[in-house]
Amino acid sequence: MSVLENVGRAAGAEDLYAVVTESGSEYLVDARTGACECADAEYRAPEGGCKHVRRVAFATGE
Repeated sequence: MSVLENVGRAAGAEDLYAVVTESGSEYLVDARTGACECADAEYRAPEGGCKHVRRVAFATGE
């Protein structure tokens, strides 16, 4: 997974990151609130966030 700051839909938005998966899917993650637009976050809401939220936290050192 790649975490991209200030690109695409995340451009110019503070604390928003675009996470691009190996399959090419892109999810928008809000690092401040821990929100992600993926189905896992929406339907399962895992404790500690989905893998995209955890990847952003790792990439940003949070």
